[in-house]
Amino acid sequence: MGLLGIGSLFLILSLLVKKAFSAEGSVMAKLVSIYFVGAFLLTPPSFLLFFLLFVWIGMEQSHHRNKEVSIDFGEIIPAYALIILVGLVGIGGGCFMLGKLYMSEYMFQKSLTNNNLKSVYETMRTAVSYNPYNERMRTNFAQVHLLIANTIAGRTTKNEQGQPQLSETDRQTVSQAIQAAIDEAKAVVSLNPNKATNWELLATVYRSIAGVVQGADTWTVSAYQRAIVLDPQNPSYRLGLGGVLYGYKQYDDASRLFEQAVALKPDWPNAEYNYAWAEYQKGDYTKAATAMQACVSLLNPSKDAADYKKAVADLEEFKKKIPTESQTTQTNNTEATQKKESLSLSPTGVPQIEPKINLPPTASPEAK
Repeated sequence: MGLLGIGSLFLILSLLVKKAFSAEGSVMAKLVSIYFVGAFLLTPPSFLLFFLLFVWIGMEQSHHRNKEVSIDFGEIIPAYALIILVGLVGIGGGCFMLGKLYMSEYMFQKSLTNNNLKSVYETMRTAVSYNPYNERMRTNFAQVHLLIANTIAGRTTKNEQGQPQLSETDRQTVSQAIQAAIDEAKAVVSLNPNKATNWELLATVYRSIAGVVQGADTWTVSAYQRAIVLDPQNPSYRLGLGGVLYGYKQYDDASRLFEQAVALKPDWPNAEYNYAWAEYQKGDYTKAATAMQACVSLLNPSKDAADYKKAVADLEEFKKKIPTESQTTQTNNTEATQKKESLSLSPTGVPQIEPKINLPPTASPEAK
């Protein structure tokens, strides 16, 4: 018990000595008290020594007569009533909070088994209202809002230029759903700002609305960077951020992040594959072929048949470019860009909509 235990021990010994050397103390009591003081000062404390000490204290106490004590119950009834009242309030409050937690879990589980989007939204909103401090529930609620935005945006009609166009009512609904998704993701971050996966959730939300919301690309990068700072050894955050930068044709930065992901997890085919394509876009076909070869060696031809076949085909294409590396033309870059569209690196989620929806500055991850 540290200093508190030492202080308590010396207090007990001092009281024992004081009582033994008082007028009521016997010779035996004096000798025993001196023995215990010397034993604790000169020898290491032991369980047996403490046991004997408390046995002696009990024996000494039993020799004294108990004094008669008169109690006026009329004076302590108000105290008992206050204790009972406080206890009832505490028990009632505890039961109320437990009931809210139970209802929150019940509604949340109910929402997971519902196939109707509107019912899912209503039941999950009720679950979150009962327990707004549950990260898991608010994470799922953010994803529900994104699903609503995706569903509405998927019903867009095209204008004369062939671009998706929303009606004013749908644009307002999508804007509200997106803002709610951001608010929920930011709420998860505020519940635990030191958890990297919470920042990844916020980055995922921003990434999925990049085709709709002006400035979402910058917010995506910012959120991914916070996740990387909190968990620098996790390669998935670097891969995600690299994918965002790749989608915006920042191939140098994307390549560097993919390379870091490969260094953190050398047995990850996806990291090697992305790194290979980033180097291909930069025009360094030798590095691209080397990375793609590493990707092929990590894939299982039987379990990952489709991925293995695609990686082998890409490797052959990369090797063909190596002899003519000094003669790379704009046509090659165009072909590479067209080829890259089949990969899942560019931001996905809500379709591209023009004009983009403007959200308030508070939607930014840096907003207070």
